[in-house]
Parts: sequence; C-alpha cells; structure tokens
Amino acid sequence: MKAIRLSLVIFLCLLPVLGSNAGKVYTWTDEKGVTHITETPPPPNARDRDVIEYVPKTKEEEAAIRQQQQQSRDQEQKGQIAAEAKNARQKANRARAKAIELKTLADQLFQQSEAFKTKTSNTIRRWQTNKSTRLKLEKEAAEAQKRAIAADEEATRLEKRAADAEKRLKEEQAKEESLAAEKSAPVPQ
Repeated sequence: MKAIRLSLVIFLCLLPVLGSNAGKVYTWTDEKGVTHITETPPPPNARDRDVIEYVPKTKEEEAAIRQQQQQSRDQEQKGQIAAEAKNARQKANRARAKAIELKTLADQLFQQSEAFKTKTSNTIRRWQTNKSTRLKLEKEAAEAQKRAIAADEEATRLEKRAADAEKRLKEEQAKEESLAAEKSAPVPQ
C-alpha cells in the first residue's frame, strides 16, 4: 500500500515536467519509412519533420462548441423520441386492427354456435346426438372471445405507450420552442 502511495506522489510531482511539451505534436518519418506522431521531439536523423502547434480555444469558442454539441445531442434525442412515438403508434394501430379482426371472428363463431344450437335443439334426440359438436363450437367461440379480449388489452396498452411517446415528443418540441423564443427575445439594457 505504501508503494502505491509513494509512486502516486512521485507521478504527481513529475506531472508538470511531463506536460512541458504539451501543446506540440511532432510528426516525422524514420529511416525505414514509418511515420511517427508523438509529443516528444523527433531524433536528429528523422526525415520529413513537422511540428503542429496546439492553439488552445478561447472560453467563448469552447462554450460555442459545447453548445453545438448539446444541440446535436438534443436533436438526436428528439429524433429518437419521434421514431419511438411513430413506432409505438404503428404497433398500436396493428394491434387494434388485430383486435378488431379477432372480435369479428369471435362474433362469427358465436353466431355459428347459436345457429347450430337452434338447428339441433328442436328434438331431444338431435340435441343429444350433436352435443359434442355444440360444445366444441361453444369452446371455440369462447377461446376466440378470450383472444379478442387479450388483443384488445394489448392494443390499449400499446396505444397508451404511443400516447406517452407522443406526449414526450410534444414536450421536447415545446421546450425547444421556448428556448428558441428566449434566444430571439430582445435583451433588456
């Protein structure tokens, strides 16, 4: 543990010395034709020497760069939210269409079941002979009804998700518009 602390102290003491060449980047080619890019000066036998001097940005330039980066991130986030809202709305629409389709199928199966019951219930013998078919039709109708209900619940869930995503998109747009209005408003003097 002491060795780690000692090496950290030594490193921190040498840090200003190591950073003395900071701001200069040297590019040079050695005798084998390999190009090097370093922060240390090239050896005397190097070919194609070039020194690139780093000029630090002013605080205004740095602020402008940060602002531009933030705007890019905001635009990207807004695009992701818009894509998510569009995707969620499409899924909700497909789920709603499927729910309607399953509801229609369930209604048809129920009507077939009722029609078969009516057709076979006029005599006890027919009623008993066709009992298994009637039960099968009733079961299919009930299962179709359950699937329709599940699809409707899924469609409702997806519509809520789409509405939430669209709400977030509107909030982002409103925030962006208010920032634009603040920037364009005259500054009182």
